[in-house]
Amino acid sequence: METDRDSKEVVGTESKEDYSESWIEAINSTEQMIESISPPLLSLVTSDADSTIEETEAPTNKKARELSLRMSGRASRQEDEAVKQQQKQLTETLVDEKARKENKERPAAATVDSESRINAKSSTMVVTDDEAGKSKRAKCDLPIKKTGVRFGNLKPIPTDRDLDPPPFACLNCWRYNHRSDECPAPRKLHCDNCGRKGETTSTCPRCRDEHQRFICELESRRAKERAEPERQSRTSIQGSNKAKERAEQEAIYRAKVEAARKSNALEDEEKRRRAAAAQAEELRRAQEGARTGAISKIKSIVVPVIAPGVALAEQRRSWSDKILYALRSTEGFDPKLRQVIIQRLIDEEKAEKAQAEEISINGGDEEKKEDLSKKSRQDQD
Repeated sequence: METDRDSKEVVGTESKEDYSESWIEAINSTEQMIESISPPLLSLVTSDADSTIEETEAPTNKKARELSLRMSGRASRQEDEAVKQQQKQLTETLVDEKARKENKERPAAATVDSESRINAKSSTMVVTDDEAGKSKRAKCDLPIKKTGVRFGNLKPIPTDRDLDPPPFACLNCWRYNHRSDECPAPRKLHCDNCGRKGETTSTCPRCRDEHQRFICELESRRAKERAEPERQSRTSIQGSNKAKERAEQEAIYRAKVEAARKSNALEDEEKRRRAAAAQAEELRRAQEGARTGAISKIKSIVVPVIAPGVALAEQRRSWSDKILYALRSTEGFDPKLRQVIIQRLIDEEKAEKAQAEEISINGGDEEKKEDLSKKSRQDQD
């Protein structure tokens, strides 16, 4: 039994190898046939070969599949090369024909007169104008692309005319020099943003979100513009009111300052009058004392009361200066009163000198010095 199985396996492998060899021979023969055929018939042969292969049998073995794939790739590459060669030949022939025509027309153009040149120019201008008009009409008849997005963050879609220069195209009638919102033609149902038919901008699935956002921004901007003059008027009114309040406060403050100054001036005047009355009263008493002979009762305070400048003279060190200052400040007074004042200054000078001598004699006794100073003060009082 084992020998029978081995023999069957050997026969199966031999049959498979024979089958693959037959496929390889068939493919090689078809390649040779394709290479011998001319390029125009190449496409027909390859299509027939592919159809016959598909109709007859499909390769079941792996090697057969690989071979069939290689064969199909070679055929397609060969076909592409043949087409390229044909295109090259056609372009070369066209170039040669153009060069021949130019060479033929050159000597004839050299013998043309000036009038014929002018006529030729006018005819060429007419021809070019006609061609331009025809091209414009052809473009107007054809549907034109979107001229450009006017809102949102969508990318603009340019036209064929160099990214849509100033002669704009209308999305309603598909003509130039005006927009869809200025179109005189009857309105058609389409999106103004992307040109989609059967939809408006508010219902277009591509543009409705951006359109709604754009409308909201536009409304908010318009509301701000409408509210701006009101806000400016309010601010101006508030500023004028504040200025008025500030001016009123300044006027009140100035009135208060003026009233305080006047009251202070009145108080100062009253004080000055009281001081003058007190000085006159003291002078009268001094004169009466001088007349009655009560010179001992006049105090040293009379001198600063009668003449304030005498008080400043007391601060000076030399008694001669004090006496001279007292004489100058008491000019016009009663001579007896002046004599009393000068005598009082001389007595004070003598008392101070005696006090200084006692201090120098009793040097070191601070208590005695204090007692002497107190006594001198009491004597002065």
